[in-house]
Amino acid sequence: MPHIPLKNLKLEVPNFTFKTVNTSVTRPITDHPPIIQNTLWGAIGTINILNPGSPLAPPALVNGVTSLPKDGKAQMEHMAEYIYDMFQKGVGMLALQEVPAPGTANFGFLINKLKSLDKASKLIDVDSLATQWSKTGTHEFGTSLLYNPKMFTVSGSPTLQLNNRAAVYNVTAADGASIPVANVHGDFKAQQATANFYANFDGFCLGDLNIPSSSMCPGIQPQALQSIVSPSLQINNRPCQINTVDAVQDTYSRKVNPGFTPNLNGISNPVSSYRAPEEDKGVYFNLW
Repeated sequence: MPHIPLKNLKLEVPNFTFKTVNTSVTRPITDHPPIIQNTLWGAIGTINILNPGSPLAPPALVNGVTSLPKDGKAQMEHMAEYIYDMFQKGVGMLALQEVPAPGTANFGFLINKLKSLDKASKLIDVDSLATQWSKTGTHEFGTSLLYNPKMFTVSGSPTLQLNNRAAVYNVTAADGASIPVANVHGDFKAQQATANFYANFDGFCLGDLNIPSSSMCPGIQPQALQSIVSPSLQINNRPCQINTVDAVQDTYSRKVNPGFTPNLNGISNPVSSYRAPEEDKGVYFNLW
């Protein structure tokens, strides 16, 4: 699969510590290690950040703790640092699931820390965390999209599909390429519909599919560059396998360059040979 191993980027999921009534718990800040994959237009990624108060995977129990604290200050601030680290290392776009709703205290912890970290560098359009937020089904959390404005821009608000489980954005790359992007947080009760949506989406499709395996997906598009990963991590030296798959699919890079092969060793600079419609016939350009 064409995603970059996190150890190659020194982006293994960090731990954080939180206190409960009876104990102090140290564990990874999410059960979903991000997937990062190179495209012609730069590296894209996805991460389920775990809404504060979310239940934890049963195999990941620590001292009997079954859920994250609803007061997510420590969790959200650590997550902001992790997200910022991804952008510092070259990620151009990041799809997020389980983002607290704008206006809540937990959303404030996340966005305020991101703004503080990004104040000088301007690597992230941090305001998009709110403007591109969409409620996921009947949950209190939602999906959102962050991006480096030197690499991508997003026009308007997302359109909701898949029964409010997929937010679709109008994204333009720095060279003018228009790329549909879907951020999916699938419904366990509608797994086949999610699998069909993912397999047939033309553009970048990222997210937590909430299906048990890639075998549910129908025939994949021939030009698709696809990473489907069942999240796994170590907690107190105990392996934990999550019963879902996270995924990144890119059907556009090989439309433009059929020979494109993503670098697996690290994040590559964008190298697009896309020709915008207004360009003279036969004239191609490369912004990087």
